[in-house]
Amino acid sequence: MTIAIDLRPLHEGYGGVAEYTRNIVKALLRNDRVNEYVLFSNSLHGQKPALQISHPRAVHAHFRIPSKFLNARIRFLDNPQLDRMIEQKCGKHIDLFFAPNCDFFSLGKKVKKVVTLHDLSFEIYPEFLSGRSRRWHALVNPRTIALNVDHIITVSEHTRHTVLSQFDVNENRVTSIPLGVDAPLPREQHRSIAGLPENYILCWGSTEGRKNIPHTLRAFGRLQRRLDMRNFSCVIAGACEGAERQKMIRVIHEYGIEEHCFFSGLVSSEERAYLYAHARALVYPSFYEGFGLPPLEAASYGIPVIVSRSSALTEIMGDSALSVDPYNEEELMQALMFILQNDRVREHYRTHGSQIASTYTWDRAARQTLDVFNSVTKQP
Repeated sequence: MTIAIDLRPLHEGYGGVAEYTRNIVKALLRNDRVNEYVLFSNSLHGQKPALQISHPRAVHAHFRIPSKFLNARIRFLDNPQLDRMIEQKCGKHIDLFFAPNCDFFSLGKKVKKVVTLHDLSFEIYPEFLSGRSRRWHALVNPRTIALNVDHIITVSEHTRHTVLSQFDVNENRVTSIPLGVDAPLPREQHRSIAGLPENYILCWGSTEGRKNIPHTLRAFGRLQRRLDMRNFSCVIAGACEGAERQKMIRVIHEYGIEEHCFFSGLVSSEERAYLYAHARALVYPSFYEGFGLPPLEAASYGIPVIVSRSSALTEIMGDSALSVDPYNEEELMQALMFILQNDRVREHYRTHGSQIASTYTWDRAARQTLDVFNSVTKQP
């Protein structure tokens, strides 16, 4: 069987979907000793995505077509068919096309199609999406994709149940396969960040309001009013621009905690490891997550984690993280005090978090994904 994998999510460079794509492809190539692969990508100016891996049964099929032109033709004319493009370029006949995320694609009727749906935030919380993101989802139409592919992979049971309740698909066509988490980088590979405070809680910023960072900052601002907690800072890491950053800035000014908040911006994997390894806790009170990789990543570094009691987060973390109501500032502030002031509590969540993180591996995810591929290709 020849499997084509869509690498276009890697052109985003960062984020959960790009992380999933990068890791699941590497793990598939490590674990599959039978099938051949074609790695499809398209970018007019960019190079083909670097996976830092070579494989004797994998070839790249990189195209330089303007993305808007390609997407518009697929959306409104249902062509070009990507399997034919790949066959003309590589001489490979495609049996199955795997899309690690919803995107524009047109394929021949005989090609089996598998897509991963990471969450349904665009259906449940459209108010948290930017105008550009809402327009993109309207054009790509995940609902239509879900109804027309041969199989859907979700990254949690919560998302699987949401797909079944929101879309009219047969439950036998939807399989939940949890993500994996990378092993922690060795200390000698960590890279520090200039200006980073010593004693800090960590949260991951985003341009999406569902991450609930202003709420974290308000709870942290209330915490700062206690004399015994003023030696702590809050580090907001990752992409954090536009209107969402302005909301955070307003909260920071409101509570007068400018000297206790630090924006790191986008970070490398080495800097990311340093942030986890030196944080006192990760705070992740998101309103909605299809999976939520940062809590597992933090747990793998032995960092206590606070998550919200919502969506997939408690499914993934179980009792290895402290859970709070994402709308309740007082509860989050009390959870922060509970973890930061109590060595025994921190040790409990460190130990349990490391244990739960070790059970999520990319190799297991790849083997389960291969099971889906094999099952789909046996269907008439």
